Amino acid sequence: MWFLSSFGIQDGAFGLVDTENSLLAVIGSAIAVIFAPLGFDTWQAVASSLSGFVAKEGYRFNNGCTLRTWRGRRVCSKHA
Repeated sequence: MWFLSSFGIQDGAFGLVDTENSLLAVIGSAIAVIFAPLGFDTWQAVASSLSGFVAKEGYRFNNGCTLRTWRGRRVCSKHA
């Protein structure tokens, strides 16, 4: 996330840029249309949602816990 929010293309060159011109801003702006019905119509709101999702999935992945369904219940395969 740091890389995406710090680097981008400005004046035809790739490098450190302001947040408004970062790769994260470009990606967030591109998919903001999808999030607009949910009320997230700015790239900042979309970027924060994406970073939260990445953090959650990274936490789950690093703990070795994958959720699966067993008899209608969600259980962690690490503890099953």
